[in-house]
Amino acid sequence: MHLRRKTQGKGNGRMSRFAFRRRAGRLVHVLRAHDAAELPSEHLFAPLEEERGSEVSRIEDLRKELLSSTATISDFHFGSGEAVASRVTRVAHECRYSSVPARWCRVLFRLVRKRRPATCIELGTNLGISSAYLAVGLKLNGAGRLFTIEGSPSLTECAKRNLTLLGLDDVQIVNSSFETGLPETLQEVGSVDFAFVDGHHDERATLDYAEMIMKASSKGAILVFDDIRWSPGMARAWKQIAADTSVTAVYDCYDIGAVVVREPGATGKEFTRIRA
Repeated sequence: MHLRRKTQGKGNGRMSRFAFRRRAGRLVHVLRAHDAAELPSEHLFAPLEEERGSEVSRIEDLRKELLSSTATISDFHFGSGEAVASRVTRVAHECRYSSVPARWCRVLFRLVRKRRPATCIELGTNLGISSAYLAVGLKLNGAGRLFTIEGSPSLTECAKRNLTLLGLDDVQIVNSSFETGLPETLQEVGSVDFAFVDGHHDERATLDYAEMIMKASSKGAILVFDDIRWSPGMARAWKQIAADTSVTAVYDCYDIGAVVVREPGATGKEFTRIRA
């Protein structure tokens, strides 16, 4: 994504580390009931052995390098939905304020490991940090494809380089606006098992993207939406998404929301509000 918070890095505002752990840990925990694949029996937010390994640590080493980079990028971007010309920004600034924080990336990683999706879609590649976590999850699963869409040509090239450095060349990066790239990608993949929507924080646009993804979603697919209370419009969009008749489970974690679509065997809609 390309929209920025005024005083805080992207993600959790002033939430304490303890509060975040409780909130994120519960998100993974409540989704356990919807999945046959078991995580290790240790505490769900304690680092898993695979998270201590080289795959995940290399992503965070790359994040540190990007945060100290003096390089700049310059071109148009689609953070507000419309192309904005002649934007020049430092890579370090982009990483600090637009990349998904490590703690939320670990949640995405665990959801992919639990659900073992065949096809994942991400809206908002940025520098490729969250994409890398999703891709590593799929790699450890031994199967699955990731398609990630980014509107900025410069960010697309940066993400490609970063993913190549991490040995994740099989990620399909689509350089396009979401309006154009999403329907084309959905037509190519046919069915979606996991989606992470993190860009173009506009109420109507978010609802349009959610509708397109839901129509293409497999039974039991998980759709994750970032910054669901970024603005009053985003809050309204999230409320409408959660109320959709195809949604069988809703998990509201204040900053991030997740829905399960057409879960087999569901008899009603389950709503879980996760707070610290």
